[in-house]
Amino acid sequence: MGMKNYIKIQFYFISVLLFILIICFGCAGHNSYFIKGQQAIAAGDWDESIKNFREALKVEPDNIEIKLLLTKASWKASIFYMINGEACLKQKLYEKALTLFKKSIEINPANHKVKSLIKKAENMKKSDSYFIKGKAFLKKGKDGKARAALERAIKLDPQNMEAQKVFAALIKEEKNAPAFKLKLKTDAPISLKFNKTSIVNVFDILAKLAGINFIFDKSFTDTQVTLFMEDVTFELFLEMLLKTNGLSAKVIGEKTMLVYPDTPSKVKEYQEVQIKTFFLANLEARKAVGLLSRIL
Repeated sequence: MGMKNYIKIQFYFISVLLFILIICFGCAGHNSYFIKGQQAIAAGDWDESIKNFREALKVEPDNIEIKLLLTKASWKASIFYMINGEACLKQKLYEKALTLFKKSIEINPANHKVKSLIKKAENMKKSDSYFIKGKAFLKKGKDGKARAALERAIKLDPQNMEAQKVFAALIKEEKNAPAFKLKLKTDAPISLKFNKTSIVNVFDILAKLAGINFIFDKSFTDTQVTLFMEDVTFELFLEMLLKTNGLSAKVIGEKTMLVYPDTPSKVKEYQEVQIKTFFLANLEARKAVGLLSRIL
């Protein structure tokens, strides 16, 4: 082989080698984001992998492998934040949980489970807020408002065991509470003895003793009362007086009570009017009216 041919071959070989090196280095430069993305996956750094794969796609928009790895990294990152959000939710760290859930859905909008978790976290947060309000109302003696707040708390989050516990205690207290709530002149126990005494006179004595007013229904009739009770509360004495004489009563003010015969017609006449709201869906107003008419 002649020297000229040898030089030509060597030159050709070097030229090819340089070309290959240029191509390789060029590709490495263009795919550096892809390589970094793979390294991030290996390290479990999903945020970093997503960032690099997105940059890699800008360089090679049609690279299927990069697209698949980006999809994989997005799912993994979304699940990672979702799981951590659930852990925070169990600890009632609502703001942190919501931040993680929103980051999860931002990375992967197709993660439908995290959407329901966001709603759950928001409801649990509101539930705790109503629970706190309910306890505050209880401390102030506003049982009605406390009950409404606790009911709302339980409706938002049926698993709110603290709210359920306080609500159950409130209901139990209401059931065990005296039948009447009046602002009496004194809370001291009373001892009263009546033997065939006019019931009107008995109520007159009670009115003076407790500092309250009695209003009688027009159908109320005077009867003779025999009742002996010692060291009892005013409420208990009044309750026994009413029950043993076929009467019922309704508090209409802190110092005023309406007394009426305990008959179905009178109970219906004086019972509290209750309003309940029903939320209807996929039902025309005209049909709803007909349905309610049949129910009532």
